[in-house]
Amino acid sequence: MIAIVLVAACMILAGAVLLWVLLRSNDKLRPQGCMEWTGTVLSVLLILCAGLLMALALANMEQEVMAESGLDQPAVDITFKLLSDDATQRLSGYEGQVVLLNFWATWCQPCVTELPELDRLQTNYAEQGLTVITISDEDREILEMFEDLWPKHTVSGYVSPDSVPEPYYSELIVGRPISYVIDRDGISREFILGAGNYELFEQYIRPHI
Repeated sequence: MIAIVLVAACMILAGAVLLWVLLRSNDKLRPQGCMEWTGTVLSVLLILCAGLLMALALANMEQEVMAESGLDQPAVDITFKLLSDDATQRLSGYEGQVVLLNFWATWCQPCVTELPELDRLQTNYAEQGLTVITISDEDREILEMFEDLWPKHTVSGYVSPDSVPEPYYSELIVGRPISYVIDRDGISREFILGAGNYELFEQYIRPHI
């Protein structure tokens, strides 16, 4: 993320320098002629895009810092309903298992891409005490339209956005997918921002199995 911030800062500087070169000879600092107008528009677009990129990178950095501050602490409990039968479940009810808690959404392509990886992880490590919980904060009606995306082997559930406790809520606003590894004592040990594959998730859970 730091590299992205630095690249964005360089883009902003380059755009600003280009603007200065284009307009320095104009008394009113206003573009004149087709070439100057084109250069000015491109420079402004470069600065705006770089600013947006920097803002997103800084937000992700803040998200990581906030999540990591909660590591080695008891995981915040969350109540959700199963997609299979609407039965109410609580994260705390899985104490004694190693839990990989994952938040996803149907509109999030990286989330959808990693769901089969989480399914395979659950299948291969279930006998060793792993429970993968995949939760969406979308309405059930929306989820039912994408039933083919539902994980087949994880504990698959949903929760209304207004009932998502902190810090999960703030982290979901910034971006997803996000995943947490919680040990058998209910302590949050790992935070994973962004999509992962089977090998990455396996790397995170194995020390706690």
